[in-house]
Amino acid sequence: MNKRIVLDGRMIVHSGIGRYIREIILTLASTNAAVTILGRPDDFDQYKDNKNITIVKFDHPIYSVKEQLAFLSAPSCDLFISPHYNVPLFLPQAKRQMTFIPDVNHLVFINEFSLPKRLYAKFFFSRAVNKSDVIFTISDFSKAEIVKYTGCNPDIIHVAKLDIDKEHFSRIDHELETAGDPAASGVSYEELEYILYVGNIKPHKNLKRCIAAFNQLAESFPKLKFVIVGRKENFITGDSELISMLEENDGFDGRISMTGKISDVTLAHIYKYAKCLLFASLYEGFGLPPLEAMFFNCPVISSREGSLPEVCGDAALYCDAYDAGDISEKIALLLTSNSLRAELTAKGNERLGEFSWNKFRNQVAVKINDVLND
Repeated sequence: MNKRIVLDGRMIVHSGIGRYIREIILTLASTNAAVTILGRPDDFDQYKDNKNITIVKFDHPIYSVKEQLAFLSAPSCDLFISPHYNVPLFLPQAKRQMTFIPDVNHLVFINEFSLPKRLYAKFFFSRAVNKSDVIFTISDFSKAEIVKYTGCNPDIIHVAKLDIDKEHFSRIDHELETAGDPAASGVSYEELEYILYVGNIKPHKNLKRCIAAFNQLAESFPKLKFVIVGRKENFITGDSELISMLEENDGFDGRISMTGKISDVTLAHIYKYAKCLLFASLYEGFGLPPLEAMFFNCPVISSREGSLPEVCGDAALYCDAYDAGDISEKIALLLTSNSLRAELTAKGNERLGEFSWNKFRNQVAVKINDVLND
């Protein structure tokens, strides 16, 4: 009789966690197990013809009481896989549990959350590490942080590093070469001189300090712009200090601009013509934008915080994330040194070879096999 695996797949539509959920599904599809995925059926159309995969409608809100009640009716299984720390509180119908914890951001910056969210994070992280037979994370840094903040036994934590979708980006790169560059919201990026930020706009991304660093360059580089790939609405919500900073420095109407939601083709176009990617984050469990930038020969300025040195290796110019002056100096250095740009580009191409989704899937497959046959 085939082993039975249930995966909570609701977060497949999320940008970070969703990416590795798709790789988990590919891993499961290659096994002989009977796989059930919990989620919205429309999100899993590409798997509907796989005879070993069954999609069960499960659209309860993440981190909610409703999801916990619904987990009680989840199918019986030999292994239940949670892609995040919102594990089922009670799951007697599952023999074993595997949990993916990409980082402990919600514990590190716990004081930034409301009291109910703090209590939720503390309780469910504790529950996740105590109820799981196997935990996967995405960097050595994150493994150390999980141990530090939860007291988890390090022996049950396994590291499977992420990758970018190189095949997808290769197709896009070919498209750009053959069909020409897209009209990106009416902006001709190839005619601009700009630095770039890609990612979400949470406080630990350090964008306030990055903007302050950028503004220090106004006199020396009057034509330089700062392009932020993201949506303005989400960026400024509830952040009066940042709004004031942008208004005082011409904000979104001048040297600093936001792209809004864009296609991957437009994103590739923007990477290609940027002077550099500025990724001075205060905390990262992994960090995919530096690898994306390297793919498109865009030099990277990175902080030394979190997992970023582990991801970037020697293929980035490092800055002090807590010092706007140092960030500004590193930007200026990269803008004025063609040899440094060429060196970082070459090292970036080499660095990309360190990461592979095949390696990720193989590592996950080995542990799934171990758990099912233990």
